Amino acid sequence: MCAAYYFLLVISPIFNVSYWLASFFQPFTLRKLMTMQYTAKLLSLLALCASFSTVAAAEGVFVGGSLDAYHTKYKNTLCDAEDDCSFSDSRMGVGLKAGYDFDQFRVYGAYQYSPKSKTFEYEETAGSYKFDYEESVQSHDLTIGADYTPSFTNNFKGLIGGYVGYSRLKVKANGQESVAGKITKTSESAGTNGVVYGVRLGGIYSFNQNNELEFGVKAEQAKYKAVEDDNWEFKVKTTNYGAFVGYNYKF
Repeated sequence: MCAAYYFLLVISPIFNVSYWLASFFQPFTLRKLMTMQYTAKLLSLLALCASFSTVAAAEGVFVGGSLDAYHTKYKNTLCDAEDDCSFSDSRMGVGLKAGYDFDQFRVYGAYQYSPKSKTFEYEETAGSYKFDYEESVQSHDLTIGADYTPSFTNNFKGLIGGYVGYSRLKVKANGQESVAGKITKTSESAGTNGVVYGVRLGGIYSFNQNNELEFGVKAEQAKYKAVEDDNWEFKVKTTNYGAFVGYNYKF
């Protein structure tokens, strides 16, 4: 029973961080679930269950997965000054990682996938003519990272670390032109490579020697090579900041 309470307790700070981000930037789908009152109630459950927890985190190899919720800002440094060169959106990301935990320090390699996100929309209508245009991006990241994880209690650690690696960005454009009821669709895509780097700050809660939950906030930036041809002209820089939660299994 207490393990379930602890699970909810460590999740609640992530909800509150995401709520703050959503309130500051734009409405978010899960906003109604993320309340400070929820955390206060769970803290009282911790007081009832704390005496039963004496778990010590184990050293060794670990594997895990993560889920991110963050705000992204895209900037095309090649677009004309009079154009709108920056776009923002809320995104989700999923990841996998594997590494080695030295107790107070750990190293790992990770893969992160961020699904398609809209970056630009345009619509033009004139009489029987209508044109719709939409751009979207998705990214794949391969990174290596290191975290400093000082112990505060037998089952709770802090987490502060950074990571750097390779990022692949795919940009896709879809257009639809309608003239007197006749519809013509077009679709184009382009890809580019870049470097991603970031920092994380949070905590790690151990249920036992093999299972742990990590959570916190992160900020990262990615810079990509320019793409210039007959159809495209862009050089993208992205900035992400938001919250993450993950589960690790330690062997």
